[in-house]
Amino acid sequence: MRNLKIFILVILAVLLIGGVLISCGGNDGNSGDNITTETPAQNQTNNEENQNDTANNISVMPEFPHEIKTFGGSAFTILVEDEPSNYLEITDYDIEEVPGDVLNSAIYTRNMKVEELLDIKIKGIHTENVRSLVTKAVKSGIDDYDAVAPRLWHAAPMAMAGECVNLNGLEYLSLDMPWWDKNILKDLSIGGQSYLIAGDIFTKHYEAIGMLFFNKKLLENYGLNSPYRLVEQNEWTIDNFSGLTKNITQDINGDGVITHEDQFGLATQADFLTSMINGCGAKYIEKDSNDMPVYTGGSEKISSIIEKVFDFYINDTFCLHRDALAKNIPFDRMHQFMVFPYGRSLFLWGLPRFIDLELRTMDDDFGMLPIPKYDSGQDRYYATANAWHSYTYIIPQSSGDPDNTAYIMDTMAYYGRIHILPAYYEVCLQRKYTRDEESSAMLDIIFNSAVYDMGDIYNIGGYRSALEGMIQKNVNNMMSEYEKALGKIEKDLAKLISQFEENAK
Repeated sequence: MRNLKIFILVILAVLLIGGVLISCGGNDGNSGDNITTETPAQNQTNNEENQNDTANNISVMPEFPHEIKTFGGSAFTILVEDEPSNYLEITDYDIEEVPGDVLNSAIYTRNMKVEELLDIKIKGIHTENVRSLVTKAVKSGIDDYDAVAPRLWHAAPMAMAGECVNLNGLEYLSLDMPWWDKNILKDLSIGGQSYLIAGDIFTKHYEAIGMLFFNKKLLENYGLNSPYRLVEQNEWTIDNFSGLTKNITQDINGDGVITHEDQFGLATQADFLTSMINGCGAKYIEKDSNDMPVYTGGSEKISSIIEKVFDFYINDTFCLHRDALAKNIPFDRMHQFMVFPYGRSLFLWGLPRFIDLELRTMDDDFGMLPIPKYDSGQDRYYATANAWHSYTYIIPQSSGDPDNTAYIMDTMAYYGRIHILPAYYEVCLQRKYTRDEESSAMLDIIFNSAVYDMGDIYNIGGYRSALEGMIQKNVNNMMSEYEKALGKIEKDLAKLISQFEENAK
């Protein structure tokens, strides 16, 4: 009966998703046949080798890399972080029957496939206190959770505190395979230790990558150059972006004061700064040849980028900044959504998850863009995985058997790429939410450009926070803030390195 149920579920998913799942290949079992999938990054040809090798650029799935193991009906328990105030949660493990929508049907099909194949029961436990629960479990040695899915913001301190298993070297975790994101491993490892992973095990990996939206109607009304053409011509740069934001502001209500009730060139929030720094090809922290972090937040390149960003970012006559605005009116969710969805901002900095939150019912057509390059000589785009919104997976030190956990996670990610990624990418983004073919091509670039900035995620020296604070005050004291933070930067970086060295013992 259970095999029949799985068969029916797969047929339902195929009918719902249509051509997308058909294009993924009809055989997703372990027979050894290669499985063809849709590829989110077919159109990005200008990236360096590490970007070309990412998951989204592989069109043929390898065979499932492991012999099938079964676990006697045991539960596989995942501790999931929720933050209701920001609409952040993972409901993938709560679906108990075939849903009516395409994406959740694909998630359900993946879950049922893995449960049937491995003879397990996937179980999610939700919490708003993920850090304290993981710390408690590790200290007590109680195996309450096999894996944990926290936001990156909370996962990084767990890694630093030695509460996570080093993922490198686990026999059954296929980190070189397309269903895992190599960028997070490359960017956040220290001395060869990797504790955080993301990939096709869930859609949260894609929903928190920085990008820009633009209002097509306003662009046409002002006779401005299409940013799509700028991307095609390799001229989508920070200077050209800045130029497009100017001369858009209007006092719509006629009260003589520019407020959130008027029109702007850009609506954004504090997170935008790191997106722009990374997008221009720089980071607060780079790595040396020994995979050790080196702070570069005060480099000449970053100083130049920040000067360019501040040129228009701190000027609230054409930039509506949510966090600065919150000082003057009661803070209610996201103030940038007071203008862009209503056709009163040319650009909006955001994340793919913003589409479902606020933009699906927008009257004006909107387009989607990668974060601009520093100049046309930059060889690729970079899209920041936002530390506040992005989710990752860890294996806690208290996990009873990390190798078995790694095996199950690898299986979930493998079938996630087969079932979930096509539904999320092709149906939910390219066909349901976006409104033009160009945006689909832009998503190809964005999803294939993820970058993780250790200096941002660990907020080394508090320098990133200091920069964001300047923006809220509409001042630019960048160099004095860096000089002020330098001592703490050195101390924080030394502590980070020594902690990882201690964890390796």
